[in-house]
Amino acid sequence: MSREYVYQFDINGYVIIPNALSHSHVQRLQGFWSSNLTAHRLHDVNFDWGEDWRGLIDTESVYSFLDIVYRSKFRLDHMFCADERFVSSGGQLHHQADMFDEGIY
Repeated sequence: MSREYVYQFDINGYVIIPNALSHSHVQRLQGFWSSNLTAHRLHDVNFDWGEDWRGLIDTESVYSFLDIVYRSKFRLDHMFCADERFVSSGGQLHHQADMFDEGIY
């Protein structure tokens, strides 16, 4: 994982890791979404936790990046979709700056 990725994360608050997911994996996820989830509000989505969805949790390139940025102090706390229309989003983000807690990376 290059220092450039860490720098981009520091500057932008996110980083794009090329090819973290294969094209076929993304197509399967999009197919499931189109077939099962388009009628749901985003915060009321059940991913079914099939293999393709579980495969998003521990991709090597993403894990390696998180390991560097958070010094191995991260975990998956909860999993759901949120967007700018999410119920608790006053400022267009789900978690505001004052909601940061070291227990929730």
